Amino acid sequence: APTASLPVTNIHDATLKYEFTVCLHQPLYAVNLQTIPRLLEWIAVNKVFGADHFVIYTLTATDEIREYLQPLVNTGLLETHLWDQDFSKDTILDLFNQRVVLNECIYRHMYSSKHIALLDFDEFPTPHSHENWSQVISNSPCAKTPSASFLNAFFPMNFLGDIPRSHLNVTVLQKFRRAPSF
Repeated sequence: APTASLPVTNIHDATLKYEFTVCLHQPLYAVNLQTIPRLLEWIAVNKVFGADHFVIYTLTATDEIREYLQPLVNTGLLETHLWDQDFSKDTILDLFNQRVVLNECIYRHMYSSKHIALLDFDEFPTPHSHENWSQVISNSPCAKTPSASFLNAFFPMNFLGDIPRSHLNVTVLQKFRRAPSF
């Protein structure tokens, strides 16, 4: 598949604050009190793999979850921004302004983070041959390139019927059956 690479050079003298900032692909439009454990799980699992800063965009409709996110905001692990853009019929086709959110996050953090990972709510880049993302990047052919992309594998939700569900509504750590490759 063709890829494009745009190097972004830090012209500021400030030291980089983060190794990996993770930007959530789109505003949290479907997160409620029942799904907050999955969001916290997403943060926890990606933190284990190397993320040290997370950025999410919330809608006014997600105000009820702010109290659960505030402890992470207080520690500096999580940064939240209110995304109060209107969704027209055309923007819904753009996955709730996904491109605009990604662009905003990249430009907001390009001078404070060494790497920026653009992930969706159900994406967990998992290092197999190394302990964490930093080791994967530094030991790969893309170590000196401005961007990298990775192959993915799908662990479909419908496979959850085979195993007992957690009362905490977490799902990632229960995944062990992989979908066939495309």
